[in-house]
Amino acid sequence: MLSGFALVSTTPGRSVSDIGSGGWGMMILIGIMTSVTAFFISGTAGAFTAKLRRGLESGDADEAELAIYRNKLTLLGYLNAILVVIAVSTMAAARYA
Repeated sequence: MLSGFALVSTTPGRSVSDIGSGGWGMMILIGIMTSVTAFFISGTAGAFTAKLRRGLESGDADEAELAIYRNKLTLLGYLNAILVVIAVSTMAAARYA
């Protein structure tokens, strides 16, 4: 998120008011939106990590429940990585648009 605003402030002839208008503004907007989404997904992954840790430490969770947490963490990790790549690449490409 911060990198998107840093790109906006360092791009000559562009300002925050240009976000969402034209090709450059749309690419920056997509990058900022995907980075915000990735931020919330990483928070969700943190919650599942805490549940997995508690289940492992307490021994109360059965193997099926722990497997579900692991699968969700794997999916969230992949999704987060994809969103970060999209965010970084769209904001970087916008610099030259």
